[in-house]
Amino acid sequence: FGASYRHNIEMDFDGDVSYEHTTGVEALFMPGSGSASINFPSDLRAGISYQLNENLSIEAGINYVGWSSYDTLAITFDKMPGNPTTSYTSAQPRLYEDVIVFRIGAEYFTDNLFLRGGIYYDPMPVQADYVEPTLPEANRLGFSAGFGMKLLDNLNFDLGYLFVYGMQTDVENSPTDFNGYYNAWANVLALTFTYKIQ
Repeated sequence: FGASYRHNIEMDFDGDVSYEHTTGVEALFMPGSGSASINFPSDLRAGISYQLNENLSIEAGINYVGWSSYDTLAITFDKMPGNPTTSYTSAQPRLYEDVIVFRIGAEYFTDNLFLRGGIYYDPMPVQADYVEPTLPEANRLGFSAGFGMKLLDNLNFDLGYLFVYGMQTDVENSPTDFNGYYNAWANVLALTFTYKIQ
């Protein structure tokens, strides 16, 4: 049995603001600076592993992700677009909610070979109407497989593959007018060599 906790952290961003295609209205869109802060979520994880026999183990786990820390995306401009004599903050609601991710996996192993597989379900942390292109959220399923080999007494080789499938999200009443259908998928390949100094 194991558990871990990662506290939420806030990151501050600063940058320059510039505009294009403002011919004739340059005085209304002056270059300046901008800033934003994003509070990344906390993450509480717990899992349990059980060895069924001398060659096979299974494990199950959950992680509680504190997505509610991301409730608003606020960007501050020192020169307001359209009225550069004052500052301006653009605040867009995100209204993320905390979620629980479920995972299960198994490993078959011998002295020199390791075979692994797993699946997880990661529910969407926000209502569909608040999904937009900057963060195309979806209910996600992840499928993983991999194997490892002991090449030498102190050298291991591991290869892993993860396919992430984002179920289609239908947005019909977006407050920012980004209605549409959102689909997502990803392929992740990992290759590792581990050398142990004895």
